[in-house]
Amino acid sequence: MVQTTVRRKQAALAGVVMALLMAVWAGPAVSEPPVLQGPPGPTGDRGKLTVTSPVGSPGTVVLRWDGTIAAPMAQDIGNAIDAFKSSRRRFVLVLNSGGGSVAEGERVIALLQKIRTTHQLDTAVERGARCGSMCVPIYLQGQSRFGARSSAWLFHEITRPSTNFGKHTKVEGSYMRLIQKYWIPAGVSKTWVDRMLQLADGHDYWQTGENLLADGANIITRPLENRTKRNLDPDTMMPPQAMSTPPLARIAAPNGPGNVPPDLGEPFGGVGKRGRPTAAQPVQPIVGR
Repeated sequence: MVQTTVRRKQAALAGVVMALLMAVWAGPAVSEPPVLQGPPGPTGDRGKLTVTSPVGSPGTVVLRWDGTIAAPMAQDIGNAIDAFKSSRRRFVLVLNSGGGSVAEGERVIALLQKIRTTHQLDTAVERGARCGSMCVPIYLQGQSRFGARSSAWLFHEITRPSTNFGKHTKVEGSYMRLIQKYWIPAGVSKTWVDRMLQLADGHDYWQTGENLLADGANIITRPLENRTKRNLDPDTMMPPQAMSTPPLARIAAPNGPGNVPPDLGEPFGGVGKRGRPTAAQPVQPIVGR
């Protein structure tokens, strides 16, 4: 009798364990939001928001997102917008992301569409940065879209984790929904979209900013050129002199057609006397983790 009871308990426990394992192997339920599977973001699985006020541009707030499109991206960006929308007239969202959650991305887009009805909203992908999968429709919300010729872009269908370990399942119709809802209203070329869909069918399709501009995709509207003028101090030609702190490196975009306008500002710092850089002035509070 005792042995029978023990066997029944063991069988019941085994059934519970098997049910849990099957739930893990099966992945998310069909009702859960799909995910655009892209390479890990620059900061791994966790994204980070940095908020700065550029030197010489007190009316602008720069929101820099590095990493995966995932919670709490929308919350962090929403908090930053709420903190400064009454005192600033322009927001610039700088993106460097390989993609992520469709649901979180659409929450971010809703915030951006709301703020651009009252403020100037621009987006940017800088030199050496990337914007992949769900990052693209977020980037397309900018009224001016700054993009470097040397940036990297990734396009592919929406997928979700499959029951076959290491593989993904295409979510039929979801990619076209995003394209019709966000890409076409932003003025992206339909001819380019049709060609991209063929090349991205079952593939990761990589492009540079230069490729997008040459093909007339109209994703980037304000190119950031590959060649930028450096602010070299003539004093560097003279023998070095003792100084309390070493000079900072200057990272700049020149003023001119096709480049970042002066009011975008420099999240990296400004220029002081005789071309020497000065530290960036952060706005308070700094939003991020």
